[in-house]
Amino acid sequence: TATDGAVGAHLSSCTNIGIKDCIFSHNQASPSGKNGIGLNLSGCTDISIENCVASSNKGDSAMGFRLVSSTRGVSLKNCIANYCEATANSASANGFLLNTAEANEFFNCKASYNRRNSGTGVATYGFNLGSSNYNNFYDCEAKFNSAAGESGSCYGFYSTAGKGNLFKQCIATGNTGGNNSASIGAGFGIANT
Repeated sequence: TATDGAVGAHLSSCTNIGIKDCIFSHNQASPSGKNGIGLNLSGCTDISIENCVASSNKGDSAMGFRLVSSTRGVSLKNCIANYCEATANSASANGFLLNTAEANEFFNCKASYNRRNSGTGVATYGFNLGSSNYNNFYDCEAKFNSAAGESGSCYGFYSTAGKGNLFKQCIATGNTGGNNSASIGAGFGIANT
């Protein structure tokens, strides 16, 4: 799409796909105005992803694994999203991003060292759910993600405008926000849910 500048793999409107032991790394968007994404699933169903790593993706916004546009029935096992970096103001870095995604499952997945280093209105998320329902997270971990700069906020797990999401035996630790009173550093954040 117009805003996805560098994508390791993009799957759209697909079903019954298996992805195993893959690396989606150093997908870096240039010039500005583009995103860096490891694995992007749009409108997909019944996907199995196992032992995959999305690392060091960089762009205005940056994502390790992205599930959007009614993607559902995806199972992610032992997947890692780390060192993704967002570079634009009002942009975000995400280990795992779900937007209008439903009934997906995450087992032993980890998001760490994802960051947004400067700028205003920035945010970093280990696991970020927007308008997403009935997703299950088991033994997942978000650690040492960071959002620096003015009003930079960081969440290990964040859910907004969704319902029925389950976080079981999940850990969020060492996630840090920026350096002023508007900044938030939180393990879990739930809003409008």
